[in-house]
Amino acid sequence: MAHENGSGSEVADRSELAVRAELLAELDAAVERLLAAAAASISDDALVDGSWAVRDVVGHVTFWHESFARNVDDLVHRRRPTPLRGRLADLNERGVAEARTVPLDTIVDRFRAAHATIRASIVSPTLGLIPYRVGSRPYTPSEHLEVVRDHIRAHARSLERASDAGGASASAGLSSRTGDGPGRR
Repeated sequence: MAHENGSGSEVADRSELAVRAELLAELDAAVERLLAAAAASISDDALVDGSWAVRDVVGHVTFWHESFARNVDDLVHRRRPTPLRGRLADLNERGVAEARTVPLDTIVDRFRAAHATIRASIVSPTLGLIPYRVGSRPYTPSEHLEVVRDHIRAHARSLERASDAGGASASAGLSSRTGDGPGRR
């Protein structure tokens, strides 16, 4: 899967890069599905699954996407990454709390910017293990893409269910694909 590049660091082979490209395309689709579902909601403050509002869900996903983007960008540019530190539940609550005072359009812009950074960095053949959070094991680029894709798909489904239950009509281009895997965060 990977080989030494002569300098002691591993370099992904072509088959690994092809897998990453495929997973990245799936992540792209999941991102667009989530954003379409958020846009189709009745209101930014409409409840999803009885606890978080649409803004909370998008803020939560953005919080984790920004962390992923920072870590892969740091690694690609040979800087020491700074993974999130803390208990998963506390970090999730922090991401939601930070989003509650920010307009949804601003959160979406941040989400798209983080995704652009991920797109630019994840395909680097020199990218190795990616830290997730302090105290957790690091993931290979392909593993991380799978986890993030599944996480975003799960939240997109929640937004779609809330939109359907609220009587909101689906926006143009909203995907109704099935067979998505479970979310992990």
